[in-house]
Formats: sequence, C-alpha cells, structure tokens
Amino acid sequence: MKVIREELDSQAFGRNVLRLDEPEAGPGFAEFEAEYLAAWDPVYVYVKIPAEDLALSHHFEDQGFRFMEFQLRMSRRLPRRAFDTSAFDGVLEMRILGPGDDLEPVLNLADEIFTNDRIYLDPLLPDKSLAKRRYRLYIAKSWLAEDEEVLAFHDRRDGRLVSFHTSKYLGGRLVLTLLGGHAPAHQGSGLGRGCTLNYFNHWISKGIVRVHTHISLANYRGLESEYKGDDYKPEQSFAVLRKIYP
Repeated sequence: MKVIREELDSQAFGRNVLRLDEPEAGPGFAEFEAEYLAAWDPVYVYVKIPAEDLALSHHFEDQGFRFMEFQLRMSRRLPRRAFDTSAFDGVLEMRILGPGDDLEPVLNLADEIFTNDRIYLDPLLPDKSLAKRRYRLYIAKSWLAEDEEVLAFHDRRDGRLVSFHTSKYLGGRLVLTLLGGHAPAHQGSGLGRGCTLNYFNHWISKGIVRVHTHISLANYRGLESEYKGDDYKPEQSFAVLRKIYP
C-alpha cells in the first residue's frame, strides 16, 4: 500500500489527511498503520475500495475504518459535432474564470449547494464549515491551475450566476469533471441543460472526445442528471471508508 498526503484536505482540516492507495488485506496492517501515524500524525485517513471486493472492505472495517460513501465513476463519449444551443443564446453566457476574475460568487454558491458529500454528512465531523472550506480550496485550485478551469454560467438578463463547473484536462483528449452545480433559484428552469450542452461544446471545440466524472450515490439529483440526461455510463463503483484519529 501507498500513503498519499492530501494537500488541500490537510489545509481544510488543519492537520494531515492521508489517502491509502493500492489497498490490500494482510496481517501487517497494525505495523503499517503505526508507521504512517509516526510519520504523519494524521487526523483523517481514507481508502477507496472497488465495491465488489467485500473481503477487502471488511478487512478495513476490522481495522477501525467506517463506510462513508458509495461512489460511482462514469464517463461519456462526446460527438464530433457541437450540440445545438441556439435556444439559450440570448439567455446564457459562459465565462472561463481566471485569476483576475471574481471567484466569490462561485464559492458562495458552492457553500449553499454541496450538502451530500462524505465530509458534510460525517457524524463525527459536526462542523459543516469544514466541508465548505474544503470545497473552496478545491475550486480555488481549479481557478489557478494551468491544467484545470472554472466555467461560470450567468443569466444575461440579470447577470446572476446560474451554474459553475470545474474540470481537469487529463491529456490524450480526455477531461475529468470535478465539481459543479446549479443555483437553487434556477433548478428546474431548463437552464441547467443549456449549461451542460455549452460546456460539452466547450470541450468538443478543444478536441476532447471523452469526459470522466465521479459522483456520490447520495447525490440523487446529480446522479439522475448525469445518468439519464447527460448519457454518462457507469464504469466502476467504490466504497469509501475512513478512520478518524484523535
């Protein structure tokens, strides 16, 4: 197994957060755990396990880890021709936000809408500002990183923020969507579909052929949208388990 320090999560928690990669079951976990505790003094350690590997999940449960999230990795192939978005031309404006642009409206929207992730829902983490702080750090990273971007969609009629999406370019004509959502006032208005088609067209114009995403199965609205409306196909599901240290 490999121990990876999560930089932004560690900033959000104020102590080290670790991810365990390439998890495996074995009799030597207690020694392995003692080593990463001595080296990192973490407050939070998590592991992602393929959902079908129940034996491995049970092994980590035996070590004090607890199930926190069922996560689905999905992808979709983009067409060569752009989608018709003419119905939204007079309504939606898409902007790529860079370091010189105001990010605060996007951060405020994230504060409002992200309420179904494993940090926010964790019964041992009652301070909801922790989850909000974590999301703000990840969005700010996309705002500054050269291989990531923040797309913001505004209503041309009143200038209000409708939606935002962050993504990371993976190379090889692939993109990974990271975070995103719609303002509650615009949910159900049909503008969300316009935002989706416009950011698909944005990627098509850059030669992207496949989009990957991860979603929590506690996010019912997002799951329905991506699976039914946006034609994403499931690839792999994961159980996410965590252990909190005093």
